[in-house]
Parts: sequence; structure tokens; C-alpha cells
Amino acid sequence: MYKKNDTVIYIGSGICKIEDIRTEHFAKVSTEYYVLRPISEKSSRFFVPVGSENGKFTKLMEKQEIDRLFSKVKSCAGVWVDDEKKRSEVYSELMKNIDRVRIIKMIGELLERKNGKSPDVKRLKTIDEQFLKEGRQLIESELSYVLSIEKNLVEPLILKKLNA
Repeated sequence: MYKKNDTVIYIGSGICKIEDIRTEHFAKVSTEYYVLRPISEKSSRFFVPVGSENGKFTKLMEKQEIDRLFSKVKSCAGVWVDDEKKRSEVYSELMKNIDRVRIIKMIGELLERKNGKSPDVKRLKTIDEQFLKEGRQLIESELSYVLSIEKNLVEPLILKKLNA
């Protein structure tokens, strides 16, 4: 269970702080909710029922976990699947589960293909571009926040760590 003031990644909304855990009455039903406030948009709040958070949000990494994360990425098998439909399903699952290791692997593979380092690919499919954008947004915002660095410094950091 998460606690008040934990910082989490909320799927589709980015990094949020758990502002409160309280009982609310919505549609004549009393339920305990996590009250999430996005760090980038102070006027929004999200209410997530306690017990239903799996697959909706996850705790941020700690600073000391980052090197270990990239070690795992290097030893991770590739995530590319030739069949576009199956690839889309695999990528969707990675994003839904916030599988950071495989998301970073996906980003690296897609960037290689996009930058012409893969001879069999002239340009990325629209769906691949979309997953690249979503994956980068998720990982870059988390690493930027955890490392207290500007977002534009994260991609070079990722590439450096992947190629080290």
C-alpha cells in the first residue's frame, strides 16, 4: 500500500504526489481513495480507489536504482517484433505495466531504427513513433525528476548509459 506524500507515476498523467488517502462519497458509495496531484499541473487531482492501483500507478525509482536499471537493460533481450500488430501489443503491455527495463530497451531499439542504424528500416511506422514518444515521455520525466536534471539532458544520459 502506498502512503501519503509518496511520489508515483500515474499512467497517462505522469508524475504525481499522493496528496491524501481518504474516504469519498461518489455516486452514493463510500470508498477510500488515493488523492493524486500531478507535479506539473497543480490544479488537477485524480481519485484512485485504494486496492485498484495496480496497473494504474507505481512508485518512482530511487536515485541509487538507476545504474542497476541500465545494467538490466543491457542484459535484456530485444523487444522488437517484426509483426506490427504483435509489436503493438508487446509495447502496449510494457507501457501498461511500466516495465522500465523493457521500455528503455524499446526506446533504444526504436531510436536505432529511426536514426538509420538498422539497414532494414527506412523510417518508423506511425505506431512505433507513438510508442517511442510515450516511452520517452515516461522515462525522461521520471529520470529528470529523480535526478533533478532538465528533461533535455535525459536522452543523452540514456544513450550514454546504453552505449557504455
